[in-house]
Amino acid sequence: MLDTVILNIPKSQFTILKKDRFHLIGSKPNLYGGSIYRLYANNATAAEKKALIYRPQLTLIDRLGRGEHLKIQFSAQTILLGNNLQEVSEANFGDELDVLKKSLSEMGVRTEKEFLKYASAMSFHPAKNIRITGGYPTMGIIRDFTKINLTEKMEMDYKDFKNGGHGVQFYATSHALTFYDKIKDLEKSEKKAYSSDQKIQQASLLDFIQQKKKPEVMRVEVRLCEKTKMNSVLKQLGFGINPTFADIFKEEVCRKILLNYFETYIEPNFFIFTLDESPQGILRSILRKNRKMKIGEAMKLATLKIFCKDEGGAKGLRRIIEERASTREWDRISSKLKTLNRRISLKSCHGYIKEIKQALQRFKPYKPEID
Repeated sequence: MLDTVILNIPKSQFTILKKDRFHLIGSKPNLYGGSIYRLYANNATAAEKKALIYRPQLTLIDRLGRGEHLKIQFSAQTILLGNNLQEVSEANFGDELDVLKKSLSEMGVRTEKEFLKYASAMSFHPAKNIRITGGYPTMGIIRDFTKINLTEKMEMDYKDFKNGGHGVQFYATSHALTFYDKIKDLEKSEKKAYSSDQKIQQASLLDFIQQKKKPEVMRVEVRLCEKTKMNSVLKQLGFGINPTFADIFKEEVCRKILLNYFETYIEPNFFIFTLDESPQGILRSILRKNRKMKIGEAMKLATLKIFCKDEGGAKGLRRIIEERASTREWDRISSKLKTLNRRISLKSCHGYIKEIKQALQRFKPYKPEID
């Protein structure tokens, strides 16, 4: 349901009991050689890391006479369950607050559950682990996702896909949509994994990791990295802006955000995931859905679809075209993708598309399967 969260609480709502745990990590200078503010960090100690104790990342912002506030960043799943393969639900919120308060206390910060419950949320990552069945390998699905056509505002991070092919991220400065193979991710080292605190996660899921036959599990995650974007998405979906921790620890909030991103970026590219793999099958499908279309136009669309379903996808095709022609030429060609996507149902696509969509709609917490 919910993974990374960043909360913010003012000085009046916390007391620092162990000042030696906070270390100066930076400051912003003013015009006169002084500082506008200073930043102090309090993270897991070497001993805590060795003992596989999960800790939030704390940043104290001291505005030097103009107030202090504490930024608390943590995984809602890992702090409560020890990993982010298992999923929290709305019913776990009381336990979440208890564990978070206890962890902060052990890090030398005293606060109250009520302050944490209504703490200002600065950023959060709705996420869902989805069991893939039907014999589809998760890495193959991710390969298909790299073929979609993106808007100019979003980029695709190929680095993670090329580094083992276990994940792909569509991103902008303020937000991102990520798909990755959660099982492969658990098997990677901390430096290469999408998830941090890898050793803690591996220890808590030892029996699951050691079993020979593991299920296919895809992780879908939306990363709302900036507060402005977070508020914009919440407002668009009918929720209030400037949420508290209690406001975002809601299944309906996370469900709607994940569905919205799937519908915005994946559904306009359903033509990539259709079952008509052969060139003639593609042409026949286009003619069936566009009965008044001329053969020549249908053949152009079929060619466009074949190129987009090829290994490099729409992005690779765009790169080839823009090497010879202007960006406008690609805009003209890509406008025809809407025609390709017309009247494509879930039934026309590979089974994994329906499985992902239904999992996001039903939004049941994933529980690891151990033989």
